[in-house]
Amino acid sequence: HSLIGGLYQGWDLNPAQLPMRYAATYHFFLSSYESAVHRLKTFVERAAISTLTGDIFDDAATGQGLLNFFLKALNCGAISPEDIVPTGLTVEEIETRSFYRILQGRRGRA
Repeated sequence: HSLIGGLYQGWDLNPAQLPMRYAATYHFFLSSYESAVHRLKTFVERAAISTLTGDIFDDAATGQGLLNFFLKALNCGAISPEDIVPTGLTVEEIETRSFYRILQGRRGRA
């Protein structure tokens, strides 16, 4: 429940709890992956325009949140660098940790 609510908890657990936390973290990222790919790709393509994807409204702050989703999923090993490709971003862009810098960099290339 915490991951869905955006609360990325620490790992200060009893050792017996680690396998379940690890499995829950992977499950969260893998079950949300497809919709997050679509949302981030759509948002990057439309840059600063707010978009409605299904019943979810995405704005600039959401772009940063989606970027953080992929960064955390990549860092914990739930996804591989190849899983970043469908987002339309590079691993290097994801690792900048800044949606604003990504958009600025892409505007500079256009």
